[in-house]
Amino acid sequence: MNTKNKDINIIDEILSSSEVRKITGKSRATIYRWSKSGLFPKPRSMGNGHNMWFKSDVIKWFEQLHNNGVE
Repeated sequence: MNTKNKDINIIDEILSSSEVRKITGKSRATIYRWSKSGLFPKPRSMGNGHNMWFKSDVIKWFEQLHNNGVE
């Protein structure tokens, strides 16, 4: 067993705008408004006008809400 390279590369799942809307229960406009104001993770541009979010960013956002007592 090679223990020299202990880091494991994990590919983060990518979420579309519709997936983020389903997860958060918020409208597209709210998600983008929150992203712009820093209340929600900023989307990543995938070109051709497509924006996506990393699932890990959305999970961190949920964890922060939970830790701050916001439901």
